[in-house]
Amino acid sequence: DMAMLGCACDATGCTDTVDTVDWSTPDFPEELDDVSVQLDPAATDNDVLTNWCATPATETYGAMGRRGTPGAPNALCNPPASVVINEVNANITNSCDLIELRVTNSGSMGGFELFERGSSIFTFPTGFNVVTNDIIVVHIDRGDSRCYGGAAAPADETMAVNEVPASAESANYDTAFDLWSNDSGLTSTDNVFWVQDSAGTIIDGLCASDDVTGTAASGSEAAAAILVGTTPPGWVQTTMVASGETAFVDDHFNRNAAQDLNATGIDATGESIQRNTNVDNNDRNDWVQAAQSWGTLNAGQTAL
Repeated sequence: DMAMLGCACDATGCTDTVDTVDWSTPDFPEELDDVSVQLDPAATDNDVLTNWCATPATETYGAMGRRGTPGAPNALCNPPASVVINEVNANITNSCDLIELRVTNSGSMGGFELFERGSSIFTFPTGFNVVTNDIIVVHIDRGDSRCYGGAAAPADETMAVNEVPASAESANYDTAFDLWSNDSGLTSTDNVFWVQDSAGTIIDGLCASDDVTGTAASGSEAAAAILVGTTPPGWVQTTMVASGETAFVDDHFNRNAAQDLNATGIDATGESIQRNTNVDNNDRNDWVQAAQSWGTLNAGQTAL
């Protein structure tokens, strides 16, 4: 139940103790067959037993596939998750808009941020951990009681999808983590959304518009330039620049954006724009307008 590193040691102990780890307390990770327990490489104190974890399932060695990293650096106990923007409705009455994210790889979302036109509209809390196929619904306009109908805004769900059940808060979805943004409402003409991880790296984005032609807002154009400029590109043009056009400006922005941002339902039960497949091509063809599916997979998607 204890490991000790020291100098001048014998059966009775060590004259000089360099380091000791006591794993006899309940805070230490549960012992599992063929799974080593490791210190998170981001940790600075091995006496804090919550800095230890079972070696992640991705880290195996030997013919039997035991979990561990002997002779190699430890993997992060809880690496960043991978997520995609999965569904959007920016057209709901009273700006009670919705953005849904889908988890494509398990991990931590602590410190992730959701952006609209280059401005952060929600930061995910520290300790928010998710698994593949989890769904997250970000509700917009926490400050407007018309969006939830109660005297106080619902608490964010960070531990379980039914932490605040729909029976207690009718706006919530019992099959999704429901979180609430203080943003006062999404723009439903032309827009750019993205999600970035805690290191500030954009991991998914969406350019959307209300028409295939016309002037695009400068905020959308500036955000599109950032999204398109990520590596790999966070959004890809499917229609090339025509003579006299500038990439992702005005007509070119609109033609390459997912369509019908302003033609969705005016409440959460109406149609939304949503992904229609598991494949993420980062272009407008990934998206359709269809019957809403908040908290569940969209039509055309399957569990990963």
